Amino acid sequence: MNTLFRKTGKRLLPFILSLSIIFLFNDCVYNPVTGKKELSLMSDQQEIALGKQSDPAIIASFGLYEDEAMQAFINQKGEEMAKISHRPELDYQFRILDSPVINAFAVPGGYVYFTRGIMAHFNNEAEFAGVLGHEIGHIAARHSAKQYTQQTLAQIGLIAGIVLSEDFRQYAGAASQAMQLMFLKFSRDHESQSDRLGVEYSSKIGYDARQMAEFFNTLHQMRQGSEAGALPNFLSTHPDPLDRYQKVNSMAIKYQNEHPGEYAVNRDTYLKMVDGIIYGEDPRQGYVENGQFYHPELKFQFPVPRNWKTMNSPQQVQIAEPNGKAAVVLMLAKEKSLEEAARNFVSNNKLTLVNSNKTQINGMPAMVLLSDQYPEQQQAGGQSYQQNSMTNPGQGKPSGSGSDSGSGSDANSGNTGPGKTGGTVQQGGTGNQAGPSGQQAPSQGGATPELRIGSYFIQYNGSIYGFHGLAKYADFQQFERDLAYPPRNFKVLNDPAKINVSPTRIRIKSVQRSGTITDALRAYRMSDSQIKELLLLNGMKADDRVEQGTLIKVFEK
Repeated sequence: MNTLFRKTGKRLLPFILSLSIIFLFNDCVYNPVTGKKELSLMSDQQEIALGKQSDPAIIASFGLYEDEAMQAFINQKGEEMAKISHRPELDYQFRILDSPVINAFAVPGGYVYFTRGIMAHFNNEAEFAGVLGHEIGHIAARHSAKQYTQQTLAQIGLIAGIVLSEDFRQYAGAASQAMQLMFLKFSRDHESQSDRLGVEYSSKIGYDARQMAEFFNTLHQMRQGSEAGALPNFLSTHPDPLDRYQKVNSMAIKYQNEHPGEYAVNRDTYLKMVDGIIYGEDPRQGYVENGQFYHPELKFQFPVPRNWKTMNSPQQVQIAEPNGKAAVVLMLAKEKSLEEAARNFVSNNKLTLVNSNKTQINGMPAMVLLSDQYPEQQQAGGQSYQQNSMTNPGQGKPSGSGSDSGSGSDANSGNTGPGKTGGTVQQGGTGNQAGPSGQQAPSQGGATPELRIGSYFIQYNGSIYGFHGLAKYADFQQFERDLAYPPRNFKVLNDPAKINVSPTRIRIKSVQRSGTITDALRAYRMSDSQIKELLLLNGMKADDRVEQGTLIKVFEK
């Protein structure tokens, strides 16, 4: 989220990231892997254009992990492999995303992404090369183009790991588009073909593809140790890794028998390269602890409703009710004044303003709005915003305690909320109907709004932060307090203990005395819970023997 607040020009509700590529007819394209012509909705030119258009959205959604040595490494290996692939003419681009998720994925047109989460789990160059070959294989065989085409009509939810209702999917914008690309699911035939290409490509540039199989074995161990619902995303979107381990290992042995030679592993050089990589969430970019979201860099905090799920990305902080019936999204407004930010939010997103008022949130100037979204077919005929609707906002009374039904109380109970305040009400059509929280929804041709949105724009430290609480129109009153709870308790972060936090990093150490890996980790004062996690990170079992001087991964704060 730190990246988000150094950027401008982002909107909360573009509804759907617009794509200039429109597929008007089916066509047949040549698949260089199979040597056959196949039905496709994308030409080569469209595929390349899609990759170029999707890349900025993916980077904006996840952020890039800045490490010159790692970036130079993946560029070098990626270019080597691209040259011997079945589509060497593409302009391949390789990125490391600043995400703890364990994943790698490819986008049509030659864009390949590795998260820092998966980079932290590799234990040698050969493991990396195998997965790199697998992803380039998806591009070479046009899998990502085919699958992306099939899934453009099936947007995933607003928050990764949380299945929100269809009503919220349109609000994901660029983040949803990037998430969709990140978690493309391929058929078993496509996965098997890419595994075969991963073995072929990594072997051709000199790596031992049996290590690719070993990485799948590590993923299998992670699956065995994970509770339901807590699997790494790489596992949830791919076939059973144990089955793939066996098949990939057989393919690697077969390839090496047919092509005798030296195949590299390069364990120590890889481990030295990832020394210091951030592991898990980076608290410097914002973190949740004991029901509070803290941002140590930007010096603010706010509470999170009890049991709600939080996802922090470079573009926005997203907080969702467990059943996906309501969500709060925090983003930075690009405008310089509260009035302009509020006006543009309503007009740009074709919303109908119900009321607005100026107030203060813990001594900070704020603007509070209540707006509705009508069915798309009615929006064109309805008046979404009147130029004078915010020129003289009324001052209202507080709408409640702002508590989260037990998780805390409103520290600023004198503030106004969007649901029950007075203020200027804009009429979008003829007649009114009673709405949630006693507010009347401006009618548009007799239609009922689909969504109700309570927005808080807060001016703090030279920036304007926009909180937007979303719920179905009929459900808004039920979640009103929870939706208002984070913004109404937004305040300055002064606690040094919350500010002076640092991420967990992986450090590469030498084994001090020959013995088991568990003994070696204990010698570096790793706790039992840390050892359990580090066994997976090192790709070893508890009783595996390591010799003195062997490099291993440990944690360091």
